[in-house]
Amino acid sequence: MSKPLVTREALRKEREKQERLREQQIQESESSYSEREKAMYNHYRKERKKNEKSQVKSNRTIEQYKSVGRRRFLNRALFIVIVLLALLIFAIWRL
Repeated sequence: MSKPLVTREALRKEREKQERLREQQIQESESSYSEREKAMYNHYRKERKKNEKSQVKSNRTIEQYKSVGRRRFLNRALFIVIVLLALLIFAIWRL
């Protein structure tokens, strides 16, 4: 009888080698994917921070305008009340 061209042991070793290579490729692809995902997360995190800062600034500006408007209204109302009170005191004093 002649020897087989490829033995079972050689086939098994080749199959195990292929499995190891496949697992190694999977691990490499997973690590590169996670690195890319981290990079994207960091990029968008920085963009979110920039947007939040501009949002805070715009909210502060809006609040400042509102407070200035309220202050003007209250000052005018206070002035009118003081003038009316002065007129009332003057009218009572004249009687």
